[in-house]
Amino acid sequence: MTGKTKNYKFGNKNNWRRTVWNIAAKHIPKKKNAICLYVGDEKDLDRPVAIKKGFYSNNLILVNNDKKVVDKIRRQKKLAITGDVQDILSSWNSETKISFANLDVCCGIEKSIFIDVFNCLFLPVVARPGVVCFNLQRGRDNYSNDIRNKYIKAIKKTRLNIKQFGIDSYKHRGFLLYSSILEFLMSPHKGKDISIEDFEFQAAFIKTLLEPVFLSYKSGVVMDSVIIKINKEMPILFQRDFFPERTKTVSPQISAVLAVRTMKRKRYLSPSPAY
Repeated sequence: MTGKTKNYKFGNKNNWRRTVWNIAAKHIPKKKNAICLYVGDEKDLDRPVAIKKGFYSNNLILVNNDKKVVDKIRRQKKLAITGDVQDILSSWNSETKISFANLDVCCGIEKSIFIDVFNCLFLPVVARPGVVCFNLQRGRDNYSNDIRNKYIKAIKKTRLNIKQFGIDSYKHRGFLLYSSILEFLMSPHKGKDISIEDFEFQAAFIKTLLEPVFLSYKSGVVMDSVIIKINKEMPILFQRDFFPERTKTVSPQISAVLAVRTMKRKRYLSPSPAY
């Protein structure tokens, strides 16, 4: 699956899900200890795929805004948090890093998405190495016209070839989000004349730190994804107190989930009694 939109006989979303977890599994070295945070529903279709790829069920944390969905998952003795994924990432204040954040947000480019990017890439939230996936909806997001046009215009001024990223349209929401990351990391050069060659060199260097992968599939509307494989050389640019918690409501849940995870891990590692 590439950034070009594909159709699949056995379900576009299922193929996308397997591809995303497969990429994460290949990039994360110690899967048995890797905490994975993902947006899911009561069907929890990601969990069996993740387990098949080598991740442990006790490290998989489902996120959903609907308390009924989360309660159902918890009754199955699985880890889950009620709340908005942006709030959870902004409140993640644990030394236990997230190895994979699978943010299937199913919306267009919103301001809150940039908060997610900031949390995942520049704060001590996601591990190094780690993986972050943003799955965004293409279309029905007129509210983002101005910001999308800004990035499209800026990209076209450079010789950055979108085909080298495996995509076929400047409308790809994942690529536009990645462009915002480029802009942030190159912000020290704002207001300065920078040659095309220097821009391309720096863009290529950033690409080695983040190794972006772009996907698209049709599910009623076109969904665009960017999967960022954060390498261990990618520095943490800001500390936790740089970006205050957006809400206090999810912090107790995060602490409780991590405590349950630790308890299950100790139970799993403890030797069986001799008879």
